[in-house]
Amino acid sequence: MRKHVVANWKMNGSSLLVDQIVDRLSSSSFDVDVTLCVPFPYLVQVRSRVADHPIGVGAQDCDERESGAYTGQVSVAMLDEVGCDLVILGHSERREYFAETNIIVSRKIKVALAAGLRVVLCVGEALKQRDEGSEKAFIAEQLSVLNGLTDLSCVSIAYEPIWAIGTGRTAELSQIAEMHGFIKSVVNVPVLYGGSVKSSNVASIVSVQDVDGVLVGGASLVPEEFVNLCRNAG
Repeated sequence: MRKHVVANWKMNGSSLLVDQIVDRLSSSSFDVDVTLCVPFPYLVQVRSRVADHPIGVGAQDCDERESGAYTGQVSVAMLDEVGCDLVILGHSERREYFAETNIIVSRKIKVALAAGLRVVLCVGEALKQRDEGSEKAFIAEQLSVLNGLTDLSCVSIAYEPIWAIGTGRTAELSQIAEMHGFIKSVVNVPVLYGGSVKSSNVASIVSVQDVDGVLVGGASLVPEEFVNLCRNAG
C-alpha cells in the first residue's frame, strides 16, 4: 500500500503559497499519495492548479447539516462542488476551541461519506490521559463515532497525540507502533500518524508497522521542506 501524506495548513497560507507549493509538488515525483487540505478560500485555486497532477484536494472541516441559515458554515455539497476529495474531521483543535463533541463529529462523518468524500478522522490523547495510562480507553471512545457505519472504505484515522502537535515533541516509535496497532484492532482502516512530522523524521515514522502515512502541519507550509518530506516518506 502506498503511504498517504496529508497536509493540514490549518488557518495559514496564501494564494502565493498555494502556487509555490503546487509548483514544487507538480515538478517532483513521489512514491506516496499527497493531499493538500487548505483553508476554504484556496480550495478552488488548488483544484484548478492540480487538475493535471495526481494531487488530492481536501478541506479541514464541514458542517453536519446539508444547508440552511447557518451563517459562516460550509456544507459537504459545497466541498464536493469545488472538487474536494477528502475532509479532515474531529481534529483536536476543533474539539478544544470549537467545542466539537463526538456526537457532532459522528454527524459530520455521516454527511461527508454520503456526499462521496473521503474522511480522515482525527483521534488523540492529551498528556493527562497518557500519564494516567488511560490513552487507549480515550481513543476507543473517540473511535466509537464510527459505530454503526457498514462501509468504512473511505475512512482513514489520523492518530495525533495532542501533546505532540506543534510542540516539536514526537511520540517514540514504540508508542506510535503500539497505538496504531491498537487502533487497527478496533477498526481495520488505514491509520496515519500526526504530530511534529518533519522531513527529518518522516522516514522512520512511516517505517513503523501499521503506519499508513502521515498528517503534516507546519512542515507542509514550507515548499522545500514539504517536498523533501514527501520524497522521504516514499
